[in-house]
Amino acid sequence: DGSYADVDYANEEVTPELVRNLLTGRYDATTPKSKRLDSNEHSNLFVYFTGHGGDEFLKFHDADELSAKELALTFAEMRAKRRFKRCILVVDTCQAGSLFKYLDNSTSGILAMASAKLGENAYASPADATTGVALADRFTEQAIRWLSSTGSEPGATWGHFVHQMTRARTGSTLEVYEKAWGSGLDWRSAPIRAFL
Repeated sequence: DGSYADVDYANEEVTPELVRNLLTGRYDATTPKSKRLDSNEHSNLFVYFTGHGGDEFLKFHDADELSAKELALTFAEMRAKRRFKRCILVVDTCQAGSLFKYLDNSTSGILAMASAKLGENAYASPADATTGVALADRFTEQAIRWLSSTGSEPGATWGHFVHQMTRARTGSTLEVYEKAWGSGLDWRSAPIRAFL
């Protein structure tokens, strides 16, 4: 119902440019501290996108798009500015896996997960009884359910999350892109609580 989250940006103000600026720390002087992502080289980030997408793009309001190249450049800039230590990036759209095509060593420290692979659709949950409209995709609905229950327990890891989401009935194929994660910590044993 949204009561568990603070919303800093909503509706039409959320654009690809706003997302890029927020993640990379490009703000104007009037941006309140409460609307900034104040992260550093010690921060573990959890970034989650859901909506419409296609081959190498994420749609915003059926008008603007964030391309796979722009996404990779954004995370490369974040890495260069030391805005995170590790990042879990989850995208729930049709063909979400295509968004990770350009993630490489310049974006090290990122584990990317897609709800659907290239050429595959992501599917909406059944319609809400009150509104008559689907309010989330199946993957997002399952992810929220698991992360807010089992995922919040001590000892829960991203390996557990991937195992659970691979088994979830979403109608699409979970794809894990670990190439940009780097060495040191095995992502499968990375604790969820360190990111949420």
